[in-house]
This record gives sequence, C-alpha cells and structure tokens, in this order.
Amino acid sequence: MGFSLSSFLGGAAGAGSRGLEERRANLQREKETAEARQWQIATEGRADARARKAARASKKRETEGLLEKLTFHYGADKAAAIVAQGKGYATEALGRGSEYTSAGYDPSTMVDIGDMTGEKLTAAPKEVGGIASPTALSQGALSFKPIPKKVTAAKNTWEAKIVEHTESKLFIDASDQDALTAWDRKNKLLTDGHAAWKNAADKDAGGSEGQLDFSKSTRDAILQKPIDDILRQNNLVELDVTGKIAKVLAGQEANVLALRARVIDTNAKAYKDVKDQPFQTKLAAQQAGIKTDTIAYVRKTVNKQGNPNIGSSNKKGFVPLAAGQTRTREQLENGLKTGEYIPNQVVQYTNEEGGVRFGVITPYGVLG
Repeated sequence: MGFSLSSFLGGAAGAGSRGLEERRANLQREKETAEARQWQIATEGRADARARKAARASKKRETEGLLEKLTFHYGADKAAAIVAQGKGYATEALGRGSEYTSAGYDPSTMVDIGDMTGEKLTAAPKEVGGIASPTALSQGALSFKPIPKKVTAAKNTWEAKIVEHTESKLFIDASDQDALTAWDRKNKLLTDGHAAWKNAADKDAGGSEGQLDFSKSTRDAILQKPIDDILRQNNLVELDVTGKIAKVLAGQEANVLALRARVIDTNAKAYKDVKDQPFQTKLAAQQAGIKTDTIAYVRKTVNKQGNPNIGSSNKKGFVPLAAGQTRTREQLENGLKTGEYIPNQVVQYTNEEGGVRFGVITPYGVLG
C-alpha cells in the first residue's frame, strides 16, 4: 500500500476542525450555564429581598397596631415606652389594660413610668388577695399596679348581672305587660343593690356615700352592645375582618334606626334614676344621635331625584301630603299593617296641632 501525503494532511485537518468546533460548543454551553446560574442567583436574591421587605412591612404594621391599641389604654407616652420593651411585653401589657378596664379602672392611671434615664421606680405594692401584676411587667422604668380583689370581684358581679338583665328585655314581647312588669321589678332590685354596694365600698375606702355608677366597659355593655348585637342578629350590617360593624347594608337604614331607637328608649326608661354622669351623658348623646340620624334619613329620602321606588316594590320612597289632605300617625301605623306602607318609606302626616310631620316606616313601627 502506498502512502498519500495529501490524504494524511486532509484527515488531520478534518480532525482538527472537529476538535475546534467541540471546544467552541463546550465553551458556549459553559457560558450559557454560567449566565443561567447568574440569572437564577439574581432572581432568588430579588425574591429574598421582597420577602424581607414584606416581613419588615408586616412587623411595622403589627407594631403600629399594638401601639394604637396601647395608646387607647395608656396614652401616647406610656404606650411608646411599653412598645419599646418588645412585642411580648406589649402584648402582655395590652391584656393587662383590658383587665384594668373590666375592673372599672382607667389603665393610664394604673401604670407609672420613670424618667428618660430608665430609673427603676419603687415596686407597686402587692394587694393581698387581689390580682397582682405579672412580675415581668414591672421591669425597668415601668410599674403596673395590682387590682384590689374586693372592688374587682364585687363590681364585676353586680355589673355583669345588670348587663345581662338589660339584654334580656330585648327578647320580651312588647305586648306582654306581665313580663315587662317583672323585668322592671328585677331591674330596680339590681340597681338598688348595686347602689348599696357602692355606698359600702366608698365608706370602706374612707369616702362619703357613693352613687350608682359603672365602669366604662359596663356603660358600653349596657348602652352600645345590645344595639350592636341586635343589628347582627337581624343581618342588617356588614362586619369587618375583626367582627366589628363596618357599615349598614344598603336598603336597611330605616330598620337600623328603629332597632337603635328601641334599645335606647328601653335604657332611657330603665336607667332614668342612675346618677352616674358619664352614663347619662352617653345615653343623652345616643338619644340626640338617633334624632339627628332620623332627620338625615328623611332629608335623604325626600330629596332623592325622581322619588324612586323602594327596592323592587312599586312603592315610592317618599309619600307626600296632597294639597288640603290630612293623614294621622295612626293611619301610618295601620297602613304598615295592611301593606299600604312598607319599611324604609317616608310618609308625611299631620299631628294633633295640624302641623306637617314626617314618619319613617319600619318593620317595628313608625319613627318621627
């Protein structure tokens, strides 16, 4: 066999070319792999950064929420000092604030705070037999006072009974006179008993004879809680994520006004002799508020352009008096029973003196 130089050189050149192409392909793959890895690292880095940012924002919102709640109990300065101790401390202090309120104390008066140097205050005295503050709460410049046992136990017992009895009247039929009389009799026993206990408690404390009064939480339980409960039970409101009432459902304004008025009128009659000034002030504000809100609803309905129908009915929202026409309040009540008038309508009528009035029709009667 003969040796061909040209064949040898051609084969060598071909092998060299293939090797070069393979090296180029390997380099390209390595480059693409490196770029993909860099992209992955950058993407993961951005995701981690977003997660850290979201965590910081969540923590900030949580801290702001705690600060807002603590400020409600203790005031801005003391709330800021409490939050500075950390989340666990602030959460414990928030619970303590609720305990103070339930016992009839203003939380802001039950916490002492040292100067800005962090000077430790004298430890609050431990009330024998009472509710002592958790040791961890009275650290550094902050000192939480204990809740005396006598006032806590007795006051909560009387006030709990009064709150429970107040709510029970909402379930009594307005035509059941015997049940209403029995309710009034028990209510007098409870309020007289609470007043007697208050007098004794004041004397024990070295003061003069007291009067029937309530803690803020009990005032709210008697005056506001029954309103909120009855609106929830009748599905007339929309709740927020915490379960609190956010707004009245559309088309239910008059029904809500009626139920609010029912509770307020009940409390006004049941607690007319209560001397507690904050209680009477809040009750008077509720009475004025229901009048203001009723007038606002009347104006809103009367001034609606085109006087539209109520919901899907064929009844106009506003029913005015024609020229020379008269209409009594009794006719409005009877019209509600017969279906001539329906809830949420505003109907003009004449009072005994001949003056023109506006009645708001509700499922429970006529307002105004």
